[in-house]
Amino acid sequence: MHRQTGIQDAETARLQLLGNPELMARLQATRPELFEAAKHDPARFAQLYHQLSERLAAVEVERQRAMELLHSDPYNVEAQRRIEEAIQQQAIMENMEHALEYSPESFGRVTMLYVPVEVNGRPVKAFVDSGAQQTISMSFPFFVSATPFHYL
Repeated sequence: MHRQTGIQDAETARLQLLGNPELMARLQATRPELFEAAKHDPARFAQLYHQLSERLAAVEVERQRAMELLHSDPYNVEAQRRIEEAIQQQAIMENMEHALEYSPESFGRVTMLYVPVEVNGRPVKAFVDSGAQQTISMSFPFFVSATPFHYL
């Protein structure tokens, strides 16, 4: 049953890759063999996917073993230095995951859309952001003259 679940996981991953052109482009650049298998050979993709999963699992086991070894002698200065490095690296990875989750635009090229408009007879460039959570104005004097702000 475990083998069947692994095949399903690989096929799910392959289908997700095929549905995401950006990931496919990144895969083509970093792992061309996996890219070709994803496109043309599901069985080969599953094989490569499992090999990669096993390597990642082995790296994680080794990392955990190294941490256990470091924690076995808490007064060793070198062990403390390595533990500190591991904690710092973990914090960096958590920050990266947070940034990818909440600010993905920071990791790619974003084309800005500026539209020439006229507000109260004044020509201005409006920035269009369809995903904005709030509206801001960078020119406060214009904002005051262009809105009923003076009524407040």
